[in-house]
Amino acid sequence: MSKHTDTSHIERRFLADIEAAGLPMPVTEYEFCPGRKWRIDAAYPEQKIAIELEGGMWHGGRHTSPLGFLRDCEKYNTLALMGWRLLRFPAIMVEGGKFTRKRQRKGEVYRVQEIVEPCAVELVREALDGTAPNRPDGEEGV
Repeated sequence: MSKHTDTSHIERRFLADIEAAGLPMPVTEYEFCPGRKWRIDAAYPEQKIAIELEGGMWHGGRHTSPLGFLRDCEKYNTLALMGWRLLRFPAIMVEGGKFTRKRQRKGEVYRVQEIVEPCAVELVREALDGTAPNRPDGEEGV
C-alpha cells in the first residue's frame, strides 16, 4: 500500500477528477468563518457543501494527533452549526488503493486485505444533486 504524504497531490488529483467528471469546480481554500483563520480545502459555498481532503492518515499527520483532531472537531462542528454539509475524504477515497487490517476471530489473529475504490467524486455528485444521503445503489460506503 502506498502512503500518501503530499496533501497537495491529493488535492490536485481530486480537482482533476471533479473536472473530468464534468462537475462544477469548487472554490479552494475557502474561508467560511469570519474572524477565524479556518479554511475548507474545497467548497461549494452556494450549496454550503464543504470538502476536506485528509492527509496523514497512515503516518500520523496533523489530523491524527490529539490536538489536531480536537481542532478539526471544533472546525467541523462550527461548519455544522453554520448549516454546512461536510464531506471528508482521505487519499484512499480519492485515488483508490488497498490496505491490510488485522482481524481476530476465536482468539486467532489474521490479516485481511481491503480494496477501496475511488468514490469521492461520486459522493460529491450526490451531494450536489441532492441525492445524498440516500444512496441509490443501496451501498453503505467504505
